[in-house]
Amino acid sequence: MHRATFMHHAPCRYPACVCTFADYFGLATLQPALPFYLATIGVDDVPLWAGIILSGQFAAVVLGNLVWGVAADRFGARKVLQITMVGDAIFFAATGFCRNLPLLIVVRVFAGLSTPLVPSLAYIFEKCTKEGVVAGMARYGFSVISGYMVAGAFVGAAYESLGWMVTSLITGAVAVVGFGVVTASEPPPPREPGQARPQSSGVRDAVKNPLFITFGVTCLTNGYLMMLMMNLLVFNLRDVFDFSAGQVGTVFIATTMIMIACSFYVVPRVSKRFGMRNTINGAGVAIIGLCVLLSLPFAYSHVAVYILLNFLLITSFQFSHAPNQARAKILGEELTVNGTGAITGISRTLWALGQAGSPVIALSLYSEVGRAAPFWSFAVLKAVGWEPPLVDIQRSHLTAVIIPLHHNAAPRCALPNFAFSRSTASSRCCFRSRSASTSSRHPSAVPMLARRVRTRAGRRARARARAKARKATRAR
Repeated sequence: MHRATFMHHAPCRYPACVCTFADYFGLATLQPALPFYLATIGVDDVPLWAGIILSGQFAAVVLGNLVWGVAADRFGARKVLQITMVGDAIFFAATGFCRNLPLLIVVRVFAGLSTPLVPSLAYIFEKCTKEGVVAGMARYGFSVISGYMVAGAFVGAAYESLGWMVTSLITGAVAVVGFGVVTASEPPPPREPGQARPQSSGVRDAVKNPLFITFGVTCLTNGYLMMLMMNLLVFNLRDVFDFSAGQVGTVFIATTMIMIACSFYVVPRVSKRFGMRNTINGAGVAIIGLCVLLSLPFAYSHVAVYILLNFLLITSFQFSHAPNQARAKILGEELTVNGTGAITGISRTLWALGQAGSPVIALSLYSEVGRAAPFWSFAVLKAVGWEPPLVDIQRSHLTAVIIPLHHNAAPRCALPNFAFSRSTASSRCCFRSRSASTSSRHPSAVPMLARRVRTRAGRRARARARAKARKATRAR
C-alpha cells in the first residue's frame, strides 16, 4: 500500500482508538482493584469510599468532556489529544504513590479531567469522511469495550502478584504509548502566515435545534441503557439463576464479543444501506419491544431465554449507539461553524449523565419494586424520547418538511435556525443561515447552501418562482 493511501486511512482509526483504549484501560483498572487497595491501607467503610472516589473520577470526566470539546475546536483535535494523554500518563502513574484517601481522590479527579474521549472523537471526525464516520465510530466503540475487557482481565490475572503501585505504573505506561502514537501520526497541514483557526460559532443556536435535541435525548437514553443492561444482567444472573462469579464473567465475555462483531461488521453496513436515522429508529423500536419482553415473567422461565433476550437487547443498543455518535460530526458541520468539538463534548456529557443516573435509578427500582420495573420504566422513557422523522442528515441532499405560508411568501423550513430563500435567477430554493451573515460564512457552512429541495412542496415553490419570473419578463 502506498504511504499516501495508508496515511489517508490510518489517522482516522488508529491514533484516536489507541488513546481511547489507554484511557478506558486506566479508568476501568481502578474499579476492580480499588476495594482491595483500600482494605490494605486500613479504610473502614470500603464501599462508601470506593463509591466516592469513583463518583469523583467520573464526575470529572463529565466536566472534562465539555472543556476538551471546546479546546479541540480552538486548538485542533490532535494537539488536545496529546495534552490529555500527558495528563492520563501522569495521573494514572501517580495513583500508585497515593497512600491516603484525600490524595487518592484528588489524583483520580485530575485523571478524570484528563479524559481524551471527546478529542478522540473530534480527531476521528476531522480525518474521516461522512461515508466513513460510522466505521470510525465502530473502531472507537471497539476501543471502549476492549479497554473495559482487558482491564478486568489484567486485574484478575496480575493484581495479586504485581500490587497497586506496579499496576498503576503500567496504566500510565499504556497512556504514554497512546501519546506516542498520536505524536507519530500525520500532523495537520501548516497554516499560512497570519492565518488563524476560525472561531467557533453557532453552537448555542445548534443546541436549540430539534435535530440536536433528539440527538441529545438518544445520547442520554443510550448511556442509561448501557449501564442498565450491565447491572441488571449481573443481578438477575446471580439472584434469579444462581450463577457464580465465573459464570457471570463468561456471559460478559460473550456479550463483549457480540458488541465487537456488531460494531465492526454489521452496524456500518446497515447504517450505510438504510441511513443513520432509519437505523437508529429501527433500533429504538427493537429496544422498546425487548424491554417490554424482559419485564414479563416468561423472560425468566429459563436462563437461555433470558440470556437470548439480553443479547438481542445489546445488539439493538449497538445499532442505536454507533450511528448516533457519528451524527455529532454531521450536526457540527451542518449547524455550526467550527463547532464539532463542542457538539461532541455536549453529547458525551449527556451520555455520561445517563450512565451516572442509571445505577441509582435502575437498582432502586430493582430492589424496591421488582426485577421487571427497570425494563418497563425504560421502555416508557425511550418511547417518550422518540425521534420524529424530521430529516435524515446522512443523505447527500436534505429532505425537509416545507411549510407554505401563502402563495407570495417564500417557503420556510420547519426546522429552526434555517430558512429557505428563493432565487428567481436559478429557480431554486436554498438554505440561508439566520445566525451567520453572508460576509462571515466559513467554507464549512457551505454544505448548507444551494441544496435542492426534493419534496413536492419544494417543486411547487420552484414552479411558482418560474411562473413569476416569466410574468415579470413579459411585463418588462
